[in-house]
Amino acid sequence: MEEKNKEEIEIEKVENLEENEKQEQEIVEKEKQNVEQDKKGYCIAALVLGIIALIFSCIFYLSLPCAILAIVFGIIGIKSKEKGMAVAGLITGAISLLISISIIIFVFVYGITKEILNTVDELDTNYKTNSNVNFYN
Repeated sequence: MEEKNKEEIEIEKVENLEENEKQEQEIVEKEKQNVEQDKKGYCIAALVLGIIALIFSCIFYLSLPCAILAIVFGIIGIKSKEKGMAVAGLITGAISLLISISIIIFVFVYGITKEILNTVDELDTNYKTNSNVNFYN
């Protein structure tokens, strides 16, 4: 009789272990689904921010933060099932970042060049008006 009780206790322990393993697997699967849901949010955010950055690429103080965030969220979201949105956000963010940086460099170089030309013209005008020496004769 005691042997049967021992066997029954062992069988119950094994059944409890199996149930615990099943519960742990269910918990792990739910956590994986939650992680996938979170990464899906990153994908959507990357796509939206990339589009916003692309639209406002001429306004660098709006475009640069949006583009950088789109790239970061795209990299994070690339590991999810919604890979297409993450890649699209990454590409639009990178393109708008390049456009914004190009515009900033162009405006900076244009401003410096214009100022240099104005300074040269001013120096030339001052030299012509203040000089009595004529080197062309």
